[in-house]
Amino acid sequence: IEKGADVNLEDEAGETALNKSAEAGLESLTFMLIETGNDRKRMNEALVASAAGGHESLALKLLEKGADANARDKNGWTALMKSALRANESFCHMLIEKGADVNAKSKDGTTLLMVSASGGLDSFARMLIEKGADVNAKNVVR
Repeated sequence: IEKGADVNLEDEAGETALNKSAEAGLESLTFMLIETGNDRKRMNEALVASAAGGHESLALKLLEKGADANARDKNGWTALMKSALRANESFCHMLIEKGADVNAKSKDGTTLLMVSASGGLDSFARMLIEKGADVNAKNVVR
């Protein structure tokens, strides 16, 4: 970075060094990469990636520094959906407490309820239904 490396380069999957470091839970590197870009978009990308990697403490720090609890990846998946995909119920509850939308849909229509039910988070899925989650929502199967 000090020698001028482009921290925004993407691999063939569209992932950046920031995405990789946050998903791996590398807190100091993640924050250093965020500081090089110094914008909220990078913080939000890191939040979703940290959720995908199951790194709750990193996600909490990102939220405290201003990341949006409803940040999405390029497919429209939220950090909350990513944490449910990992069957991390405590992480899900923390994101909800921080304002994550329990009724958000991905670009293909996938909902948190769908992810929770298919991932075995039965009590969490029941709680979502009690809070008004759409049990009739449909996603697009490709």
